[in-house]
Amino acid sequence: GGMVDGTVCFWNPAVVMGEAQGDALVARVERHKGPVRGLEFNPFVNNLVASGATDNEILILDLANPSTPNVYTPGPKKGGDNEVSCVAWNRKVQHILASTGSNGCSVVWDLKQKRPVISFSDQTRKHRCSALAWNPDVATQIIIASDEDSRPVLQIWDLRNALSPMMEMSNHHKGILSCSWCPYDSGLLLTCGKDNRTLCWNPNTGDVLTELPSSANWNFDVQWSPLIPAIFSTCSFDGTVSVSSLVDPATRSVHSGQQVSQQASPPFWLKRRAGCAFGFGGKLVTFGSNSKPDGQPGPAPLKLHKPVSEDPLVAAAERLDAAMNAGQLREFCDEKIAAATSADDRQTWNFLKILFEQDARRHLMNHLGFRADQLPSELAAIQEMDAAAAAAADAAAASASAPPPAMPPPPPAAVEPTPAPEAETPAEGEDAAPAEGDKDVAELFGGDSGGDDFSIGFGAPPAPAAAAQTAVPAASAVAPPVDTTPKVTVPVGVAFAPAAVLDEAIQRALVVGDFEAAVDCCLKFGRMADALLLAACGGQELWSKTQEIYFDHHKQPFIQVVRCIVKNQLGRLVDEANLTQWRETLAILCTYGKSDEFAVLCDALADRLYAAGDLESATLCYICAGNIERSVGIWQSKALGAHGSAMASLQEIMEKICVLLDVCKQDTITEGVAQKFSEYAAVLASQGRLDLAMKYLNRVNAGKICLSGAELRDRVFHCHGDYNCPAEDVPPFPYEKSDVGVAPYRPAPPPGQAEM
Repeated sequence: GGMVDGTVCFWNPAVVMGEAQGDALVARVERHKGPVRGLEFNPFVNNLVASGATDNEILILDLANPSTPNVYTPGPKKGGDNEVSCVAWNRKVQHILASTGSNGCSVVWDLKQKRPVISFSDQTRKHRCSALAWNPDVATQIIIASDEDSRPVLQIWDLRNALSPMMEMSNHHKGILSCSWCPYDSGLLLTCGKDNRTLCWNPNTGDVLTELPSSANWNFDVQWSPLIPAIFSTCSFDGTVSVSSLVDPATRSVHSGQQVSQQASPPFWLKRRAGCAFGFGGKLVTFGSNSKPDGQPGPAPLKLHKPVSEDPLVAAAERLDAAMNAGQLREFCDEKIAAATSADDRQTWNFLKILFEQDARRHLMNHLGFRADQLPSELAAIQEMDAAAAAAADAAAASASAPPPAMPPPPPAAVEPTPAPEAETPAEGEDAAPAEGDKDVAELFGGDSGGDDFSIGFGAPPAPAAAAQTAVPAASAVAPPVDTTPKVTVPVGVAFAPAAVLDEAIQRALVVGDFEAAVDCCLKFGRMADALLLAACGGQELWSKTQEIYFDHHKQPFIQVVRCIVKNQLGRLVDEANLTQWRETLAILCTYGKSDEFAVLCDALADRLYAAGDLESATLCYICAGNIERSVGIWQSKALGAHGSAMASLQEIMEKICVLLDVCKQDTITEGVAQKFSEYAAVLASQGRLDLAMKYLNRVNAGKICLSGAELRDRVFHCHGDYNCPAEDVPPFPYEKSDVGVAPYRPAPPPGQAEM
């Protein structure tokens, strides 16, 4: 503080407030010969203090060593017997100091040159100056306050033209004692005067923003807080220091209980120094602080940017769009196959590529490993293997049937010959066998009753001939020869009859045109091939019946496949097929499936694979079926885990969807697929590619299927006109308009009267 005896004292606030121990007085300088009126710390160098006294002397105190402070002068004295009333450091240049005094002359000092660089005063009328303050934003502007009651004015000077003040403000009724320019907002200035008024000004316009309530005594000093915006203090002659806030009108001062009036405009520190906002279509608007050439804060400039954060996705979308427009999706599939990083992904793109082939089913069978041109070589290899196995079996049988070494025969025993009984000789003109045969044929046909049921009367096989009971001569008692005739395997439960008898029965049935009876005979005695041959001549009903019996008696896997093919029961084949052999099942569908049922059968096979957890195989079958909805569901569940990036997953899914839609020539899509197109278009729109977004929305009419697509299409249409959409095809508003009207005015009832 500056004393009336010219002493400058420095105290430790922490000790004064009782927050620390020690001597409160830190330093004491006794150099001035008159009362000290001006005192201020350098805002850049904290250990430098400027002081001014009525002896017209200005001192610079260096408190780097408070016990022995150094004292300098900024230069020779100027202004004669001028009494220095105030000193102030420049807020932009640390070595510039200003002072003013009672003779109305203000001086600007340059501490580097140690001399005054400029002095100015109002030439129209001399007046005593009581205070001054630098503009915190403009280094060349300074304000001077007059303490004359006859002319209490504030003059703003620009040192670039110091001939006259650039602005003069007056609202005090008596002399001004102190002024302080807000360091956080150059549009705020505080003054206090002898009229017991404390005013807040806008020095840019000269208007008074607010006025503090009057105190009991004059405020002779007012200062903004150097650390906290909106906080300022006032000091009155009754020894009271009041701390107030300019921001919150409800905040009361700490000591005096004063309340600050609300100002007209918000202070600068409450304004945004910089900001940004994203707009539709990938636009980014930014603003920041700006200064005029004279240093004054100017309007914040607005800048429009179009940042792209997903460059790979935009490039991939452009490549996909170019391939679709040029009809080169097959080549696009080749690129994806070459760039695939996993076997499953490569397999998927191979299937998609096959669908573009002219004979897609044949190429699909070749890809599955079933090539018709390789069958002859495969059959030849099987025949060679069978011939080699047969030769080895014959060699083994020959070695096993070789006779043992000859042994000397035993001496012959005397055997008395026994005369053989005479066989009965049939009468002349009669045959023994035909009589028995006629009887068997009659039994096969059920006698002469004329019945049509040929399946009745099939008895047990006839007994062997009676000649078998004839006595064997003694000479033939040797071991009988081994019968090497291969045995005929007869189905279980099928009667046995001599071939001649059966053939004659079949022939009789054919003579009379009864193919059903002939087929029944063949089936009874296990002659399936003959039954099928005869059934082929007996009409469609007999043929179908015989086929069914054949299939029921043969359970080999390939026979069941033939059954499904012949009976046109491929759906049954799909339902009963082994899922581990789904490729073979799909190949059968490619070979025998009709065009109108192929997609349904592939979809059923895919559903079984999906239920079994084989998602990759199910996806391939869904692709063959053209089921985009289910394919997208599986791709979406797998893509995020494979890529880890939502944008990369979305791009991969959209590429597969677009290729599959193009190859399947589907006119309509489900809501789920439309939702995916809408999501993809929204990402492209956020990257500033409104033209691409509209193309993808229009490609599948996504705006007509899902609400999000309709909203996006409406926004893109009205935001940007450079896209592939006819100008007359204005999209409808996505929401239904409803006129709710305006509620009629109802006057409030009088006090005390209940509302009706």
